[in-house]
Amino acid sequence: MRMKGRLDTMAIVEEKFLRVEKSQTEVVKVRYSIIHGDDDGPRIFVVAGVHGHELTGIEVIRRLKPYLEMMKLHGRITLLPVANPVAFSTRQRGTIYDNKDLNRCFPGDKSGSFTDKLAYEIFNEIVVDNDYGIDLHTGPEGRVLLPHTRIRKCKRINQVKALSRVFGTLIAMSPDGVESMLTSCAGNRGIPTIGVELGEAYRIDEYFVNAGFFGVVNTLRYLGVLEGIANVLDKQFILNERHNVKAEHNGLFFPKVNLGQVVKKGDILGELYNIESDTTERIYAERKGIILARFSQSVVLPDMTIMSILTVDDCLLNNAALKKGRYIINHYKNPENLWSSFEY
Repeated sequence: MRMKGRLDTMAIVEEKFLRVEKSQTEVVKVRYSIIHGDDDGPRIFVVAGVHGHELTGIEVIRRLKPYLEMMKLHGRITLLPVANPVAFSTRQRGTIYDNKDLNRCFPGDKSGSFTDKLAYEIFNEIVVDNDYGIDLHTGPEGRVLLPHTRIRKCKRINQVKALSRVFGTLIAMSPDGVESMLTSCAGNRGIPTIGVELGEAYRIDEYFVNAGFFGVVNTLRYLGVLEGIANVLDKQFILNERHNVKAEHNGLFFPKVNLGQVVKKGDILGELYNIESDTTERIYAERKGIILARFSQSVVLPDMTIMSILTVDDCLLNNAALKKGRYIINHYKNPENLWSSFEY
C-alpha cells in the first residue's frame, strides 16, 4: 500500500493491490486506488476492465484519478481501472488461465479457479465496503454501442434507477441479468450499482470517454461526494425490445444512420454491396426505434448483425425520484449538450 496526501485538504489517496494466487508460486497483483474525502460521506466504487478488451472505462478512470485528487471530497471513492489484468494483457474478454468470464463469477470463490478467486477478492475487498457502484463496459469488437446504462433488478431498485438518471444517458435498458454479474450481485447485497455501456472494444474514442467521465462526475455530485449540482436530462427512456438487422450475404456495408438516431419504418439504414453479384441493395428499417448499435467494420458476412434498433413500442420513462437540491433539469434532446455545458 502506498499513501499520499494533498497539501490543501486532509484527503488521502491510498494505492493498494489485490493479490490473487495463480499457482503455489505465482501471484497476480491488481492495482486500485482509494481516495478519502475530508469528512464522512457516501462510499462508491468505480470499476472498469472486467473484460480485458474493453478500454473506454479504463481510460475514464485514468482521467478521473488526477481530477479527483485535486477536488474537495466528502466520503470515499474506490477506483479499480483494470479488474482483470490477465485478460487485459492478453487482449481478451475472459481469462486465459481458466477460460472464464469475470462478470459471470461474482461473488467469487476463494477456493475456485483463478477467475473465481479474482472475483472473490474484488467483491470482498472492494465492493462490499461501499454504498454505491458503477461498472463501466463497452460493446464487443466490431459493434459500437450508444452510451446507455443497464438497470438490474435488486433490493434497492429505485436507487439504481436514480443513479441511471443522473449518469446522463438518454437511454437505459433493464434486461434480466444473471446473479453472478457484478451489478446483479452487488445490487442483491444492498449496494445499488449501475452498469454502463460506452462504445466498442479495443478502441478509445473521445466521444465515449467524455460520456463516461461526465457520467461518473455527475453521479458523484448528485451523491454529495463531490461539491456541486448534477445536470440531469428531463427524460430518460427505458427500452428493452431489441430488433437486430442482419446481413443476408457477404459484402461491404455502408451505414447511413448514426447511433441514437430515431428511425421509422421504411427509413434507409444502410447499403450492402454484394461482391458476388456486383449489386448494391438498400437496407430499410422494419419498425420505429432508436439506433442502439452499429457494425463498425466494412466487411460483413451472411447472418451477421449489422444494426440493432431499440423499438419504442414498449417505451417507459425512468421516473425515479431524485434527491431535492442535488440536481437541475436540462431540456436537451442530445446528452452531449450536457457534457459541453458542464463545468468541471
